[in-house]
Amino acid sequence: MVMAGVGRALVRAGTLSACALAVHTAVNLRYLRSPDPHAPVVDEDVTVLIPARDEAAHIEAALHSVLTQTGVPRLNVIVLDDGSTDDTPAIVERIAARDARLRLVSGRDDAPPAGWLGKPWACQRLADEASGTVLVFVDADVMIYPHAIRAAVGTLRHNGFSLVAPYPPQLAGSALERLVQPLVTWSWAATLPLRWAEGRSRDTRENAALSMAMLKADGVKTLVLVTHDLHMPRAERAFVAIAAGQVTIVAAPVGLQHDAMSELGDWMPSGEGLTRVRYAVYEWLALRAGH
Repeated sequence: MVMAGVGRALVRAGTLSACALAVHTAVNLRYLRSPDPHAPVVDEDVTVLIPARDEAAHIEAALHSVLTQTGVPRLNVIVLDDGSTDDTPAIVERIAARDARLRLVSGRDDAPPAGWLGKPWACQRLADEASGTVLVFVDADVMIYPHAIRAAVGTLRHNGFSLVAPYPPQLAGSALERLVQPLVTWSWAATLPLRWAEGRSRDTRENAALSMAMLKADGVKTLVLVTHDLHMPRAERAFVAIAAGQVTIVAAPVGLQHDAMSELGDWMPSGEGLTRVRYAVYEWLALRAGH
């Protein structure tokens, strides 16, 4: 009888846990952000960083998807060959010979420093080589949609985020892949408190408060504030208020529009123009409301 009671309790606990995970998954997926494919053209330097080791089977397709991005005119790409033993560096060099935006750097063969794993160390070396105001890390076996970077940067700048982590669709060919691949999405959707984590910085003021707390603790005295030109008035006001004179805030807006309206078509309505006007109105209203 005791064992039967224990068994029923375990079944009830398991059922409740499964229901809780299902509800949590549904909430996560319901409120998951979807980047806008019609975001404004990115008017800042974007560096795509790709660590690669023995990726000869995938690197060409990955680079093609990156180099054919739309709405990112100031794009450059750096691939770090992390000790490949196949044709990965030769493939990258061949593509770089016909596209000046691509550059190959060779990773050293020595082991990562103490406390580092290989992949993060490769990403750090890539970041050291980068010149863009936006860094986009992409795996060498990932292919992205033509609007992916434009949409991701739009989400980053529109919300005043420091980081976005886009999750691409999982390509499943075989029956086993179609069975297993969804489990990858389910694993984070069911277990990670995404809304709670994002709720720690729900608006510009909270982002400023949390960021300044960390910067002050590290003794930072000057902060270069990089965000979209339309968002800068709100961001600068929030950061200056929280800094309270302890940290100097230097505004560095991006996305400034200086193009002359020289052709008749420039004065016609467009999807990009409507998106920018909507963004400008949103920022103006939020500024007036004190958010």
